[in-house]
Amino acid sequence: GNSRLIVNSQFTQNSNAAYMQHQLSLLDDRLQLSASGRWQAFSLHTPAFDMRGVRNPYLGLQTVSPPRALTGDVSLAYFVRTTGTKLRAHLGNSYRAPSLYERFSGGFFANPATGDASFTPYGDPRLGPDRYNSYDYGVDQYLFRERVRLSATHFYVRTKQLIIFDFSGLIRAATDPFGRSSGYAMGPGGINRGAELAIEARPGRSTVVSGSYTFVNANTDRDSVITGFFRALNVPRHTASFVVTQRVGPRFDVTFDLFRSGMHYINYFAGTRSRAFEFPAYTKADLVASYKLWMADRRTARVFFKADNVLNRTYYENGTLNPRLWAIAGVSVSF
Repeated sequence: GNSRLIVNSQFTQNSNAAYMQHQLSLLDDRLQLSASGRWQAFSLHTPAFDMRGVRNPYLGLQTVSPPRALTGDVSLAYFVRTTGTKLRAHLGNSYRAPSLYERFSGGFFANPATGDASFTPYGDPRLGPDRYNSYDYGVDQYLFRERVRLSATHFYVRTKQLIIFDFSGLIRAATDPFGRSSGYAMGPGGINRGAELAIEARPGRSTVVSGSYTFVNANTDRDSVITGFFRALNVPRHTASFVVTQRVGPRFDVTFDLFRSGMHYINYFAGTRSRAFEFPAYTKADLVASYKLWMADRRTARVFFKADNVLNRTYYENGTLNPRLWAIAGVSVSF
């Protein structure tokens, strides 16, 4: 029979943060040093649940505030003026507290045949924060009176713990204290390391050309999502881009953007378990043009045109088939 559903949930959390940063220049500004730090603390008030007509899986829950966080960054750069070379390095860590939605969210389902309503929780009040450690170092080389910049960077990111939304079977209703079969959970950590090569050139006053290539080797610590599979999902090992921007006079400019993504994997549930599905590499090109109709000190009007996927290629993004060639045109006014 029909059931009446009344739901009222209130969540309040106070957060406090203190931030400091110090920058220092030495050796006639050739050596640049920067250090920063952030302290964060959270206070979660006891959530108030009023659910009538459905079972409340969070009833009687003893809530715990997210732990305090102390994060910092240190970076340095040294410029060799005689050769136009910049050496740089960075070291830091980061932290993200779980949101209230990730801890207490849920959805409601009404059976069309019986009219009965049920509450399906997605959140997990026990969630910990996201935590990362990272470092990178590289070199920038300026040529032809700084009209060309060549860059090379090596990076390393250690994911200590990460919140994910899982529907692959990692969460089981029989063992989950809230009876969930999908929802937010602590996912496996992992390591992302790789290198990037980049170039930026200004062959003329009205032309900018840039390009980059990135190699990423990303793996997870555990095969908790897909048995026997440790490669990070939705992270291609090889990506490259090439962008040209040309300005014609004070009013018209056009940009051509070419992007290449390597093969990558996406998680799908098939048969009785989650499996890794391979998606092919693709090349995508976009074209954007803009013309300023009139310009003033504080107001500008322009018409623009964008053609997406001008090569009319078939490609997938996040496991979803994207459209082939499409275009959009419009007018924008800023004031």
